Amino acid sequence: AASPAAAALAAAVSSASWAECPDGGGRGSGAARVVSVAVEPESPDRGDTLAVTLRMHLAEHARQVDVDSSADLAATVRYSGYLVYWAKGLLCSSTHCPLLPGTDATVMVAWSLPGLAPPGPYEIQLEANDPGQASHEPMGTPAIQRRLGRRLLQRAGAGGGAEARLFCIVVSFTLASAAPGGGAGSQA
Repeated sequence: AASPAAAALAAAVSSASWAECPDGGGRGSGAARVVSVAVEPESPDRGDTLAVTLRMHLAEHARQVDVDSSADLAATVRYSGYLVYWAKGLLCSSTHCPLLPGTDATVMVAWSLPGLAPPGPYEIQLEANDPGQASHEPMGTPAIQRRLGRRLLQRAGAGGGAEARLFCIVVSFTLASAAPGGGAGSQA
């Protein structure tokens, strides 16, 4: 049996955490501010269903997100920095719409972790885009975008600016290796 200190250390190493995206797209830079994020289970294992629930506040200046809007929610999963999964769907399939300016909303997504998933560090990036901007594609390559400047692109009606984003967060967790002699879901 593991000591309580070893169990606490293992939980601390493998527990999930979240932060805004490295480019600052989480708190306050988009039309929504992420207030809290919950990850269940906090220390996921192979075969578990990983659920991410975030609570956000839609800014007063934001546009209403209607049930039939094109607002999207994209999920990017990386293992040790390598892209292993990407999916995109409608935001309103993960929350109750319409989303009204100045109100709070809860967004929930879940994935089944494969039984053969390798142990190690994972990151899930969740990014939601504003309905009025979600259908616009950025103009040209990133190098062209930098040369033209964000302001010029916005005047041209191209998406990709911070105003298009509702929110962007990164959830990090470490998938623990299976217990000796057992696989996913084994009992001690």
